Amino acid sequence: MRGITFLLLLSLSLPLLSLTEIEKTVKEIMILNLLNGLELSRDQMNFILSKAKEAKKLREEMKANLKQNESLYLDALRSLKRELMKGGVIEGRLRRQVSRMQIQKKKIKRDYYDKLFKLAEEVEKSLHDYQLNALSNYKPCLIPPKEGNRIGQAENYRALERILMEIREAPESVYALKKEEWAEEIVKAGKLHSPVKIMDEEKEKERVIKIFEEARALSDIEFSLEKSNLARKLKENFAVPHLSFGVKNKILNFLLAPEVIPLLEEKLRR
Repeated sequence: MRGITFLLLLSLSLPLLSLTEIEKTVKEIMILNLLNGLELSRDQMNFILSKAKEAKKLREEMKANLKQNESLYLDALRSLKRELMKGGVIEGRLRRQVSRMQIQKKKIKRDYYDKLFKLAEEVEKSLHDYQLNALSNYKPCLIPPKEGNRIGQAENYRALERILMEIREAPESVYALKKEEWAEEIVKAGKLHSPVKIMDEEKEKERVIKIFEEARALSDIEFSLEKSNLARKLKENFAVPHLSFGVKNKILNFLLAPEVIPLLEEKLRR
């Protein structure tokens, strides 16, 4: 009982740590593990830092544009609601206004992600082959595991499982914009390494996207059980080599994240 009382008093005396602070610290540790594993040169760190700052500026601009769009969109929706309450016919001008606001919101996000992916491409080009390989194989963690050499068919499937996991974790807006591009990249890469000739690329692309959709529709537990089967399905028609979009996703999530800025600045000071 005394032990429980002591723990209770201790917990009351400590400042509450918000979940956002925990998440931020976890993200910083994951980024540090990656930065240490990449063994970046000073020039590379400076370059990535500059691109991360550009990405941060893009995010701020996107949020400001979305906020302005949402204010106008809300006005249009309120007008639509008033007309619907009257039970009248919605006039063409209001219809066009609501539709225009929806299209504008999608355009703001599309422009933002296009610019962000261009930054990721620039960072990708600044990295050496061994760093790209390390980035491709990096699994976010708090404590880095002991590295082991894994080769052969099993590792090929593990690489495909990682690709499917990254596609599952992509935000819906990113996935909607990029799924066809990712599927096309897989098909094009597969053509170069395929034991049989792919006759209908569009049909093959549709097959790959269906596997994407299947992976995204599963719960976390279901995906952990089915990921090997999905990877085998993905590889049915060809062998898939290293895919650059998997690397780009990691660059977006870690090397262009706002949390990387103070970490790189601290490393450069040291």
